Amino acid sequence: LARHSGDTAEARHYFEEAVSRMRALLTKEPANQTYRDMLGSVLAEFGRMLATTDPAEAVAVLTESLELLAAAASAAVPQLETLRGLAQSHADLSDVLESQNHLDDAVSHAREAVALGRRCIEMAPTPEDAPWVKALVQAYDQLIDLAGKLGDDELAAQSKADAEPLRQRLAQAAPAAS
Repeated sequence: LARHSGDTAEARHYFEEAVSRMRALLTKEPANQTYRDMLGSVLAEFGRMLATTDPAEAVAVLTESLELLAAAASAAVPQLETLRGLAQSHADLSDVLESQNHLDDAVSHAREAVALGRRCIEMAPTPEDAPWVKALVQAYDQLIDLAGKLGDDELAAQSKADAEPLRQRLAQAAPAAS
């Protein structure tokens, strides 16, 4: 609530407290994957908040989030929400790196967001599920934007071509939703 009310100092305090408590739980039960997932998710949210106030710290926090969520995503049967969280963390880190003009690294994370988004679509109970498709289109848009900034016309064109069928799926799903 503090984050959404604009009180970033208070929100930071609560995030730091939550991270501290999750780390304490992990110290007691280091093999507990649920605790790792929860810490990864809390760090991802914390990193999103820091992106506007402290980009350097946001990179560190989001990187730690990625490490935790990647471990969960590498399980024999990863949870769909874990993969989606990992994709979003890659997209968030890409945004922060772009703001720092680290475009090559930003592209790398945007590519990861796209690859994970594609896995989410494949794993979703209903692949036509608009939220999953919309998230993947957003990841492609990020990659297209970065490719343009780097002058990589080939990557931009390929990403546009790959995203087009997804845009069509969204357009077809829109009338059904109304």
